[in-house]
This record gives sequence, C-alpha cells and structure tokens, in this order.
Amino acid sequence: MGGSRLAGLGFAEECPFYFQCRAGAQGALSLNTKQKLHDRLLGELRGQQHTLLYWAQLADLTAQGEPAPWQFNGQAKERLAKATSQLRSTVNITRNSLNTTREGLPTTDADTGPDEGKLHEILRGRCVSAPRPPYHRTADPVVLVLGTKPGTAGSATTIRCRLRSELPPPQDAPKWITALPEDLLPALTEFTQLDTTGESKATVPPFYGAAAWKQPWQPLFVEWELDYTPVPAHDADGTPTTHWEFTGNDYRWKKTGAHTGARTTLKGRQVLGPHLSRTLHANIQHYLSTHPALPPKTVILLKSLSKVVTDLDPLSQTLAGLTDQLAGRLPLAGTPLTTTGEALDRLPSHNLTPGPLPDIGETWPPSRFQDVRAGHLVFTALTVIDVFGRTLDVIDDTTRDWTPLLLAPDMRPDKTPVASGYDRTIEARPRLVQPARLAIELSGAANDDLDYERDCHNPGANPLCGWILPNYLDGSLLCFDPDGAPLIQLRPAANNTIAALPLPGFDHDDITPVTALRSRHIKALIKAASSANGAFQALNTAIHRLLPDIDTGHPDGTHQHTALTGRPLALIRAAASIQTNGPLWTDPAWQQVHTDVKNLLDPPKEPPAPAPARPWTVRLGETKRLHDGLIGFYTYTDPAAFPSLTPTSPTSTLHLAPGAKPVMVTLLMDPHAVVHAASGILPVHELRLPDHLTRTPLSRLRMSHRVGPLPATERDKRLVLPTPPATTGTWTFAHTHTTNHDWTYTPLIPADTTTRLPDGPLALHTGYLHCTTPQETQT
Repeated sequence: MGGSRLAGLGFAEECPFYFQCRAGAQGALSLNTKQKLHDRLLGELRGQQHTLLYWAQLADLTAQGEPAPWQFNGQAKERLAKATSQLRSTVNITRNSLNTTREGLPTTDADTGPDEGKLHEILRGRCVSAPRPPYHRTADPVVLVLGTKPGTAGSATTIRCRLRSELPPPQDAPKWITALPEDLLPALTEFTQLDTTGESKATVPPFYGAAAWKQPWQPLFVEWELDYTPVPAHDADGTPTTHWEFTGNDYRWKKTGAHTGARTTLKGRQVLGPHLSRTLHANIQHYLSTHPALPPKTVILLKSLSKVVTDLDPLSQTLAGLTDQLAGRLPLAGTPLTTTGEALDRLPSHNLTPGPLPDIGETWPPSRFQDVRAGHLVFTALTVIDVFGRTLDVIDDTTRDWTPLLLAPDMRPDKTPVASGYDRTIEARPRLVQPARLAIELSGAANDDLDYERDCHNPGANPLCGWILPNYLDGSLLCFDPDGAPLIQLRPAANNTIAALPLPGFDHDDITPVTALRSRHIKALIKAASSANGAFQALNTAIHRLLPDIDTGHPDGTHQHTALTGRPLALIRAAASIQTNGPLWTDPAWQQVHTDVKNLLDPPKEPPAPAPARPWTVRLGETKRLHDGLIGFYTYTDPAAFPSLTPTSPTSTLHLAPGAKPVMVTLLMDPHAVVHAASGILPVHELRLPDHLTRTPLSRLRMSHRVGPLPATERDKRLVLPTPPATTGTWTFAHTHTTNHDWTYTPLIPADTTTRLPDGPLALHTGYLHCTTPQETQT
C-alpha cells in the first residue's frame, strides 16, 4: 500500500469506499469511521426521502380534492399534512448530518488529483480507497420482435430535379387559387398531368413523374401487457416454501404454489431499436480487423455471418418497469412540490404507487406489493407502433392462445406451464425487487464486530484465525497460530483416538494455555478435532478429497514439499450477508401509509413487530472451479460451541436474509485461491485474501514429521538419518525431554551407502524431522 495514491475515491451512492492504509492507524480509523457513518446516513436519507415524496403527493391530492381514500378525509387529512411536515424536518436533519460527514472525507478529481488536504499528514501518499461492490438491480426481461421490417420505404423511385425550361408550358391556375406566384404555375401544371401508372397519354411521361407514394413503416414503440401469476418463495411468516428448488446456482419451479387468485396485470411502453443487429455486425467487423491472421475459411464464414446479421430485422427492448410495478414503484415524472423539493437534494429514482382506492365504507383493498419477483408471465397483448401512429398487433385477444414464443432456457418452465398453450408461459425465477448485493466480508479474528476493511488499523481486525498444514505421509494435521507460530499436531492414534502433540517450538503440552484472542478459533478447532466425535476424520477427509483439485496458479505452491504434504490452508473469519440499498422496501399501499402516519403521530406503547426475515439459500464454494479454494466452513458465534465442518459440495449452504444481521462463518481455504458464494438471486460473489495478510505467516510455517523410536548414530556431531529432499530449507531433528518443552535441534547428515565407523553407539531417537531455513537460530 505504501506509495499508492488515492484512486477512484468518491461518494457514489451505489459504491461507497473504505480506506486501506499500512501507516497512520488513527488517521485511517477516523476516515473509515466517517465513511461508515456516511454510508448509514445515506441509506437512511434515501428511505426518508422516498417516503416524504410519497406522503407529500398524497397530501397534495387531498388538499386539491383529488380522489383519495375516504379514510384520509376530515381529520385524517390534517394528520397527513402534519406527518408530512414532521417527516420533512427529519429529512433535513439527516441531510445536514450527511453533508457534515461528507465534508470530512477526501475526494478525488481526475484533473487535479487526490484532495489530500483532508488527510492526516502521515496518510498522504500512503492511503488508497477500496471500492465496495455495487448493488445489483434485477434486470427486466427483454422482448425481441422479428419480421417487422424496420425502415421499409414506400417507394424506391427517385424524383428528378429539373430547370424551369424543362417544365411544361404553364396554364391558368384554378379560380379558387389566388395570389399564386408565377414561378409555381409550370409546377402546378405538371402536377395535374402526372402519369403515375405509365399507361395514360398525359403530357408528362413517367420519367418526369413519380410512382404512387406509399407511407413507409418505421416502428418506434412497443406496447405490452402481461398477466403475472405469483409463485411465492416464502410464506407469510418468512419460512421458505417448497415451490422453488435451489439447484446451487439458480432456482427451479416444482409445479406447486401458483396463486392464480392473486394474478395481476402489468403494462408498459418502450422505444424499439435495431441496436441488436448493429451491435452484432460491429462486433464481427471488429473481430475481423483485430485478427488479421485468421484462416481464409474462417474469414469467409465470418463475413457470411456478418451479412446474415445485417439482413436480419430484429427490434428489441427491455420491458422496463415490470419489476418496479411488482414493488409498487414507478419511475418519477415531473418535479415535486416546492416545499418537498427543499428537503430533497435530488429526486429519488422511483415514486410509490398505492394501488386502487377503497370504496367508501369498505375495507382496504388487497395489496399487490411483491418484495420478490417469482412466478409466471403470460403475454396478453403486444403491439408495435410506428412513427406515424400505425399499429401492428403481434399478440391480441385472437392470437394470444396460439402465438408461440421463443424463450431462453432459463425462462422456460421445466414442466407443464400454468397457462395453456405452447411456449407461452415465461418462468420468472425468484429475484429481489430491491437493489442488493451478496457480501462475504473479512471480519476480525479477535472480535466479530471488527471489519477488516473498516478497522484495518486494529490488529484484532486481522481475519486470520490460524493455519493448517496437512501431512500426507502420516495422515496428520499441523496447526499453527495466525502469525504462523507452531501449535499442535493432530494425528490418528490407537483405539480410534486423536493425539494432540506439541510441534517443535511450542512450549506447552496442549492448547489450553493459549489465550490470545486471535487464536481462539484455531484453539476451538483443535479441541473439537482431538475429541472422539469424528471431527478430525471429517476435516482430514475433506482436505484430502478437495485440496488436490485446487489449482491456484500461484508460484508459491511449488515451494512446499508437496510430495509429502499438501499446501497450507488458512482459517479465516468472515461475515456473510445480503445487503440492500437503504432500508428494506415496504408495502406502499394506502393501508400501510395510513398505519405509518398513525404510528408517527401517535406512537404505540410497544413498537410494531418488524417484518419477518425472508432467508435465502447461499452456496459457499464451487468444486467445479479449479481456482475455488474453499475446503469447508464452520458456522457459529461462540467458539465454545464449535460445530463440525461443512465440506464444500453442491449442498454446502447457509441461509441469509436481506437486511438482516450477518451470519458469521469461519472458512478453511487455500490462501492463494478465491471463494465463490452463489445465491441464485444475486451475482456470484468472490472473496480473495490480500497477499500482504498471508505473506509473512506463510514464510514462518515449518513442516515437521514425527518419527521414532528410530535407531540412529551420530557423525561429526550430526545425527545420521535419511532425509527428504528440500528446496527451501534444511532438515534438523527436533526433540525435547523436559516438561517445559525446551526443544533441541540436532543437525542431520543424510545416510548413504558408504561404510564408516560410527562416532558413538547406536541409540533410539523419538522426535520430529523438522524443516527449517538457514537463517533460523538452531540450538
């Protein structure tokens, strides 16, 4: 990090930043604390502004006598106006707090460079901004219409321009035309004598005329109408339903749970464009120009493909607004009221739609709000409109039942569709309607409340919990603390027990005296694996099964003694969550507004119960990706209740709810690989360990093989033993005979076939073949 400058620093709502620095801990702490506060205030402000804009529009409707729910008449009208004014004051307070926080954060300008005036002196030139992943917005379906023949001209005949001398002799103009310029009389005469068929004996031949004009067809808009049948992914209490099956990457409908009684109609209009064929043609031409050495046959095929693409006439466009309608949101049009505009630093991206009005004396109508887009879509109408207002009904009441649709594989139901007909039902697999992102973030090994990106100044925020080095020679596992210092060797023993033996350099009989907070997770793992509950067997089996298939491509992997051992594995503490862009979206129906206004003006004695969490299945790790380095994970909050390992597999999942508290996990992974997290509802998330976290601990890890009793003799004060090959160090014999584990390291000399007299008697030795580096102090 040292020497780096601030890069890409900013305060975009979709992509907040945290600051990473290797120097100036207090300065980095101040920056990241302010950034965290900025992110929280920004989310609160956007949520408050959406509600304010909505309430202000409702208050304006009631003030002008426009249609509004009868429950908002009389005193309720005044209460709505009062609540709007109160919320406006809250928005102004939140906005002022946000602006104050923003003033204390540096910004970056592309022309002038980083604004380092707001940085602590020691941070200047040493601090870099770390952008967070953007929030993902669910894409709406795309409609592709073929056969509309855009840009078709009515006539290909050209009109010749001539001089006045080439025009027919002028005739008198009709009496009802007055004040006609003299120069226009020949043109008017020619107009009356035009031969549009080529068969008459008019004075002007067809060469000087024009064919019958036909209005060109130029598609401009597409109007669509869909019936949406929801298939809920959760029950009312938030329990996941069995209507959708998580396959590890996406969801598959199981032909149950279609709520035909809750069917709703969605409508919209979008501008059509021929950009699809143009983009394909441009990409082919670009490929040809950037690959001049292509075989002639390939060039001919690509040029043929380019011609086919050019001759196509597809018109495509996204059905924008479809997902927003399910959430009760629509893009804003117009400007807010003056009093409301003063409380908005910019317009929110959406306005809320409350749905139908209740009849006088009747209860609230059912809400159409959907926090998840999951169900089936059926086109009921699709009309193409050209620039002159003419229409072409692609799907209407007479063709809706038999018009086939060409659907993408992930939009076609696997089984019998809800609606009758051939390929008419579009499967909308579960997707969140609110922008969100899947996050697996590094947390402090010493304290789960510490975030590595935010609190990188704090040693307790280091996510490294420990290291495990498998030994293929004897089936043992070598355990090290987060800094790479030796701890315990776990190895199978008699009677299906697990022996926990101290490694060379560890000064205790067992792991109990280790009290460092950062080592509490590796300590709990050692205790659980050394018990008789099969935890060691599950851990060792997962490592031997998965580690050989991980290919990181990192050169450090060749430095290990892979013939006898596997690669080092890092134990990492992380927080898994689904983060939303601001507060969770709520139902914008009239009834909800009525309840919110009442709770604001007359707060209940007990706060209303929060909406139930709606968890989603998230798969950690991907065995089919060679560069995925996850061996397995543990899910717990208290290390004292250490669970068994969940090895990486298609079913290695956990459950996360949008906007809920993160789920803490401890990952066992290859430090040079990445960990993939897939939810089916959001893009796949990748977690990668920074190199500067692992470089020093990896350099301290030492391989040790327990041997003995082994007969050996000494020569030149060295122990004569067969030694394994080593490229990064030398081998010594480590042993101890004291209770305080005062380790002795005896140099080794490789045994060979030469006959020599020993320097001393043959003796039995028990200890470790210990690999060290020449720089390590030996005693």
